[in-house]
Amino acid sequence: MSNAAVTFSAVPKQYVLARNAQVVYEPSVFAGTGTERRVNIVLQVHDDPRGHLKAIEDAQGLGNALCSVIRDDGSVKAKLDLDTVRVFNAEHQRVEAPVTWKNSTIHVLLEVRGHWKSRSGAGLSVLCTDIQLCADPTPVVSPFL
Repeated sequence: MSNAAVTFSAVPKQYVLARNAQVVYEPSVFAGTGTERRVNIVLQVHDDPRGHLKAIEDAQGLGNALCSVIRDDGSVKAKLDLDTVRVFNAEHQRVEAPVTWKNSTIHVLLEVRGHWKSRSGAGLSVLCTDIQLCADPTPVVSPFL
């Protein structure tokens, strides 16, 4: 490992398909301004994709410092690059990314690009490359109506 604060090691690309994933929160970054284009997305997924990601983490031998992409509540955290992600509607046509993501049901292709290590932690680098919107997200209604 070099003297850099964080080092990244690429691995042969692996893909995990999560069907009918539920977006838990609006994609964002910690202490962000809201203008970021690369954000975190948290997904509630079924057991198969979660097990596949766990197996990939275990194979990397990241040890006790592991910052798992699988959160304590079973949800999965990944990166979402709003400039490069390909978004499709239910009819498999390319569409613009939705303005509101929270509570959307999506099919998502997750790409495991490698793993990162720092002095205090280590984890997988997982990016959403393709998303299919299963239905239009429910619009947020003002509680003041």
